[in-house]
Amino acid sequence: MNSLYYNIKVDREERPDIDKTYMSFIQRLGIGGGWPMSVWLSPDKKPLWGGTYYPPRDMYGRPGFPTILERVSELYQTKRNQLEDEIEPLLHDISTKASQIIHKEGNLTKIEDIHNKCFLHLSEKFDEVNGGFNIAPKFPTPPILNFLLRYYYLYQKESSGMKAKDMVLLTLKKMANGGIHDHLAGGFHRYSVDQFWHIPHYEKMLYDQAQLTVVLLDAYQISKDEIYSNAAKGILKYVGNSLTHPEGGIFSAEDADSKDFEGKSKEGAYYVWRYSEIQQLLGEEDSKLFCSYFNIKPDGNAPPEIDPHGELAGTNTFIIREDIESLSIEFSLSVSECKEKIEKSKKILLEERNKRSKPHLDDKIITCWNGLMLSAFSKAYIVLKDKSYLESAIKLATFIKDNLMKDDILLRSYKDGPSSITGFTSDYSYLIRGLLDVYEASSNIDWIKFASKLQDKQDELFWDNDKGGYWNTTNEEKILFQTKEVYDGAEPSENSVSLQNIRRLSHLTQKDNLKERGEHLIKSFHQYLNTVPQICPEMVTNIWDKYYSLPSKEFIINGDIQSKSVQEFIDIIQRDFDPFKHIIYLNERNREYFINKHPYLKDFDIDKDAVFICENQACKLPIFTNEDLEKAIQ
Repeated sequence: MNSLYYNIKVDREERPDIDKTYMSFIQRLGIGGGWPMSVWLSPDKKPLWGGTYYPPRDMYGRPGFPTILERVSELYQTKRNQLEDEIEPLLHDISTKASQIIHKEGNLTKIEDIHNKCFLHLSEKFDEVNGGFNIAPKFPTPPILNFLLRYYYLYQKESSGMKAKDMVLLTLKKMANGGIHDHLAGGFHRYSVDQFWHIPHYEKMLYDQAQLTVVLLDAYQISKDEIYSNAAKGILKYVGNSLTHPEGGIFSAEDADSKDFEGKSKEGAYYVWRYSEIQQLLGEEDSKLFCSYFNIKPDGNAPPEIDPHGELAGTNTFIIREDIESLSIEFSLSVSECKEKIEKSKKILLEERNKRSKPHLDDKIITCWNGLMLSAFSKAYIVLKDKSYLESAIKLATFIKDNLMKDDILLRSYKDGPSSITGFTSDYSYLIRGLLDVYEASSNIDWIKFASKLQDKQDELFWDNDKGGYWNTTNEEKILFQTKEVYDGAEPSENSVSLQNIRRLSHLTQKDNLKERGEHLIKSFHQYLNTVPQICPEMVTNIWDKYYSLPSKEFIINGDIQSKSVQEFIDIIQRDFDPFKHIIYLNERNREYFINKHPYLKDFDIDKDAVFICENQACKLPIFTNEDLEKAIQ
């Protein structure tokens, strides 16, 4: 490699723009996407050849990596013009499609039809038995779950709305019981290789932990079932114990592989257990109970068909297939005794597991994923009322403000100091949403001001003034082409999140240009929303204003945030699931700011703690008691 090429290793998480550019080329070659990705470039950065995994030597009729290195070099030296001429049409096709992802603005069809079309597509793909979508592999897909819960909120009086709720609750319950869930330390693995959420790809990603925390707590607000809140608490405990920088930033991921007892690197080695280990650690009586509950078998519980190389042979990945009530009958114990014994056993096993060789920690602090984590901490405080979560949110937001801003420009990442790479649209949009959530949890308007400042900068750097929508990058690095993301996959697209941010900031700050920008953004993506809304479910839930009158309420809470009555008002307002509500805290610290933005609030400046409920800019009389507030929000 060193004799034939200049070699550049790119971290795709630090430079998602480069990764997406050349992944598009790989896919256009018909090779299919995936990582690791290798691309051979000319000096002007144009790709000449590429692929994903190459074996270390020629085998099974496939050329190995050394062969490819020599062949590409030979072609470049002897047939450079021919090679470039053959590649040029592909690059032109990719560039044309990228620039045409946004066509001229247009109008939407009926919004209810878009919502229903998205729901029907997802319901057709839904696994009615195991939850999730399609057969395998199965991914958590939080943007889809977010859409379904909001669809439920909008259409809960219809059977389709109730089905949407049930789809989410079943999926999350199966995930919480499955092997994709780390039952000892908390947190969720990347995806399940089978349809049962049993055997995962054991990598743990921050963006999954953050998004799943929010959707689990939404599910808890709706159902009041503690399986969801307990799973969310487990995630937050895992993040706090394993992914948190001393100054408050959150690391990116933990690898799937680690060394087994023989010192060999294997996927899942840190997480799986042999039956004999559990017997030895727990003793005969407690191990029987534990093994029955978590489906642990003497010969292992990994199905051979999903473990073709035998890496998991003889090992067990915990999965709950028997409810605790049935278990208590089987072992002649009370439910509380069963729970107590299982929790005691989990602590013993976790203590033993902590002695193992741990998976590699990716200690980059990625701005956009930390923005997602701000939302998770904020939601956790709002729902669970544990002040440590609010403290974590504020500490993280402060870390980002102090370490990832330079000359009013957001930076992409932090590792032993700030990166020199400037932020992408995802960094701005995810962080803005997180900051607005911190405001809602804390009442501190400094986070609104910071979010508003970032929104102005995002508009300046990434907005397409010709066709609308946000580019992923400013193209200052002169990459081959810019793109606009519309697809909501493992993470929501920047444009979907930006639409939500614009809606919230437009209401809170009353900036005239934001409402207009939101309308342009919707029009820019009208073709996708009208024809294939299922690819952008997060955007579908945020269509608003003249396109759709969301049943949102504005709660104006007047009084000192520390007073007992105001705290009780907040608890009542935030208790139930309402994804479209707005909250304005009218207290001594915020009063001048909000009255300047909303002059009508002068009439709400009274001496008593009170709540005003407004809909469509029409406000009701002040509410002074918890009982009257309960009646008003029913």
